[in-house]
Amino acid sequence: MGATIRRRSDRAGNASRLDRRTQQQLDQLLAKLPGMERRILQLRFGLTGGHPTSRSDIADRLDLTAREVAEIEKRGLEHLRQTVPDVTVTRMLHRLSG
Repeated sequence: MGATIRRRSDRAGNASRLDRRTQQQLDQLLAKLPGMERRILQLRFGLTGGHPTSRSDIADRLDLTAREVAEIEKRGLEHLRQTVPDVTVTRMLHRLSG
């Protein structure tokens, strides 16, 4: 498959769908983000071995509003775009949530 993503045939979309190299690269990029951005992206896209989590569920879990979660998610994705100009990681995250 592609150089960046290896997925199983089902569309559940979590971190176990990534090949080891891609997961390591993603972990390194996420480690550069502020803690709340990192945590929200991990939950939102299921990057900690779980399934993607809705904004409202994340908001409940972190004592935030869904709007705050969306804003923090947006900032986190923007930071990733700045780090990786070709938006490979951002596209990968959107595929995982898909």
